[in-house]
Amino acid sequence: MTSANFTVAAVVVVLTLCFVSATSTTLPSVDLVTNGYKSYSTVNPSEIAAAFLSYPSPIDAETKEFQQFLYYGTISVGTPGQGITVLFDSGSANLWFFGEQCHVKGCADQKKFDQNKSSTFSSLGEPLQVNYNTGYIDGTLASDDVHFGSADIQQVFGLITNVDPTFSQSPFAGICGMGFGDEAADGVTPPLYTMQKKGIIENLEFSLYLSKEKGGDGSKIIFGGVDPRYYKGEMHYFNTYQGVWAIGVSGVAVGKNSLEISESFATIVDSGTTTIIFPSYLIRSVEDHIGHVEPNCSNVDSLPSLTISFSGVDFELTPQDYVVVMEKSGVNQCSLAFVEQESSNFMIVGAMFLRNYYSHFDMENGRIGFATSA
Repeated sequence: MTSANFTVAAVVVVLTLCFVSATSTTLPSVDLVTNGYKSYSTVNPSEIAAAFLSYPSPIDAETKEFQQFLYYGTISVGTPGQGITVLFDSGSANLWFFGEQCHVKGCADQKKFDQNKSSTFSSLGEPLQVNYNTGYIDGTLASDDVHFGSADIQQVFGLITNVDPTFSQSPFAGICGMGFGDEAADGVTPPLYTMQKKGIIENLEFSLYLSKEKGGDGSKIIFGGVDPRYYKGEMHYFNTYQGVWAIGVSGVAVGKNSLEISESFATIVDSGTTTIIFPSYLIRSVEDHIGHVEPNCSNVDSLPSLTISFSGVDFELTPQDYVVVMEKSGVNQCSLAFVEQESSNFMIVGAMFLRNYYSHFDMENGRIGFATSA
């Protein structure tokens, strides 16, 4: 999910190194969960959570099946604390959640923050509006105590009173943007920056471990560094385009077949997206080389791997990673879980990719690191 425009206009320089950081006992973290996880994953590719993206054309999300790929966690807001479930989204930079005065369809059945029950709440009275490609949120800015695991901060956020109906299907009641500060609407300081200013974390960085276990058990977002317990082998780093979590792509292959991509091709790394989104010309090539997926799932194990390369470093996805199972009338049906978008010079990788690779988002050095998840 993102609320900013993106243009590829540079060549990415890549650093490859092994990174060792403080353990999780010294870094605040929030546990993440997902609504469910079945063999090969469970999500409807034509109705996936890309409805929350602003880069591609809108994709309909009128079903809750897309929730199966979304990972979200609970923060505590106010005094005494009220638990609010949020999506940690690297594609945006604002923290917001629904307020008690939100009665429209998009938030009618959602958990809401009750400002009247918090003794530390302060209304700032300034309007906040964020326009995503497929919807909007509208409210006012406020401030209160917000607890991210062991990290306690005084944070400005959006208290939302009006929202696009699209959000009625979301399993979360707000979004915590993990993007660069320049992306934040109305110049609001994002929570990660607030943690650094308060001295809770030393550097502007966070990392994600997304578990494949049922319900996402064990998944975490770690603020301020990485935890070596959640990955194995070498961590490979790739420089980002300025001010956005995007890196250059050097290759896309299906099995042993390398596919044609543009010279300046890039990918956005978006924790608020569920699947992999390809431009039209590339998704056709990918699907043609993968071949037919039997609806009864009988040939999934024999399908080729999909490899995405960043500056010559290969990251492989097996067919069990990119094929989804949809249960219809008690019968499992398999299909590819890719989504098409109009742009020709970039793709988007979300949780489908990130579940396989522990990811380190390093703002201080303008880079993203990937290592095989433990």
